[in-house]
Amino acid sequence: AMKLPISTSSNDVVIADNDYVDFCEDDRKHRPAKPIFPGSRCAGSLVSEVDKSEESFGAWGYKDSGFVLNIDKRGRRIVSMKGDRYRISGKPLSRLVPFLENEMNVTIDPLRTSLPSFVADPVIDLCEISDSGLEKLDRIATGGTSIYSKDRCRHGSGQSQADIFSIRRGSLQDRRFPDVVVWPDNTSEVSQLVALAAAENWCLIPFGGGTNVSHATWCPPKEKEPRPIISVDMKRLCRVLWVNKEDGLAHVEAGITGGELASQLEKFGVTMGHEPDSIEFSTLGGWIATKASGMKRSRYGNIEDIIKDVSVVGVNGILGQERGGTGKNSTKIDKSNAFGRVSTGIDLRSLM
Repeated sequence: AMKLPISTSSNDVVIADNDYVDFCEDDRKHRPAKPIFPGSRCAGSLVSEVDKSEESFGAWGYKDSGFVLNIDKRGRRIVSMKGDRYRISGKPLSRLVPFLENEMNVTIDPLRTSLPSFVADPVIDLCEISDSGLEKLDRIATGGTSIYSKDRCRHGSGQSQADIFSIRRGSLQDRRFPDVVVWPDNTSEVSQLVALAAAENWCLIPFGGGTNVSHATWCPPKEKEPRPIISVDMKRLCRVLWVNKEDGLAHVEAGITGGELASQLEKFGVTMGHEPDSIEFSTLGGWIATKASGMKRSRYGNIEDIIKDVSVVGVNGILGQERGGTGKNSTKIDKSNAFGRVSTGIDLRSLM
């Protein structure tokens, strides 16, 4: 969970007499994960219920959105955005193709396939974790587990051109992917996963929005990492735990996407001010892990300037600076305190 400053937006909203709003009883934790591709753990895919729609596989964005190129009755090449998710959806963009051709010195032919055909069921190595191990994971991760090839492939890939082209071509046999994907629902489940992985000699790799273009979610080859690999999808940890408007602080779980965070904070007339290009899909935890920057950095700063404190799950428990905390390994926060400057050498926030 992260503590971050917030700023008042133009639409001021009174949130409560004591200026705190708690979301700890979020009923999302009682709902099952929504399948992105139908089926069970072995024959279908799971994804956090927070993703209101299906994500495209082998492309950026949601499955119900995307640019479509058609030829009208006058022979013009018209681009439009399918679906109704965005304000631009359905509007004809008649000048886009000529602009791209002129700027990139290429010819765009609507009748020519520019990318390989989509591979519906990518062929990758089988899961190396035993059935008994998978059962242990099932008992911990209430959000679901998956060994389906699409889930494993997506969680071992990013959004670079190389990633998308490999998925479209189905040329994934030489790549290593997570053996299983799990969706924990809260900090306690993450702690249990870390403890189980230590006992079973498994490797855990956290996964946020998967928007990286630097191969950050690629699994290391077995020569470097021989242990089975588990991808821990954090998107079910997506709650705004409290908002302190007076001190300009909010306590937020790491798996929340930028779009959801902005939407939640907007209800109370505040903003965190961080707006990367990937804000719709990337997560707070991913921003911290990659030291992300955004389009409003000149006013609000980069993510390291915005985050005030972090709590991190480790093998020996929960790590924290305990600024505003209530005791050793505690995840509770004393909401009467803001976070002042301290001098303690290398702090946990900087390490993360």
